[in-house]
Amino acid sequence: MDRELNIGWDSEFNQNRASVQDFTPEVMKNDMPHPCDSCQLADLCAVELTECKAFRMFNQDGRWIKGEQGKFRRAMKG
Repeated sequence: MDRELNIGWDSEFNQNRASVQDFTPEVMKNDMPHPCDSCQLADLCAVELTECKAFRMFNQDGRWIKGEQGKFRRAMKG
């Protein structure tokens, strides 16, 4: 008894519907620049290993409030 063995991807089996969904986290959908790019204290923070409120906000969800750069600086946790 000859049987044809079909090996393929699930998407081919399911009537050629793609099984891969577009996934982009909310963090990556915003277009805000990094807060340190335009901050005058960026080099000082790198040397002293400190972070400001804008940097902490940016790390949480990719957004930060303009004017918060350099405020409430503290040692980095980690």
